Amino acid sequence: MDEIFLSILICGCLISLVFVIASSIKDFYFASTKHKNNLNNENNVMFEPEYKTKVNATVIDQHCGVRTIGYKTFKTIKEFMVVFQTENGDVLELYVPEEAYLAFEHGQKGLLTLIDGQLYSFEPKNNDSKS
Repeated sequence: MDEIFLSILICGCLISLVFVIASSIKDFYFASTKHKNNLNNENNVMFEPEYKTKVNATVIDQHCGVRTIGYKTFKTIKEFMVVFQTENGDVLELYVPEEAYLAFEHGQKGLLTLIDGQLYSFEPKNNDSKS
């Protein structure tokens, strides 16, 4: 009689263990699928800039330099700045990547687009217009 009771108890524990493992796998699968769907939805949403400005501007100056940062291990950073003057007379000093820095020329005029105060694009005006 004791053997029958013990075998029923062991079978019950095994069935419970299988049920717990199966439900854990199901919960993990649905949680990971939900997370993947959320990531896909977030990636499909277009990024809307906080603050976008377009202004006609002229390149009035350019600066480049190297800055050293760090205490025990030093690191040097190249910095490239282009200075614009808008039609209103405002002066904008913008840090730009090296490739963009090399594309600007002193006195160049064009349409400057800023997003959140950072350079987004610069479309030079064509000075070779035929009348």
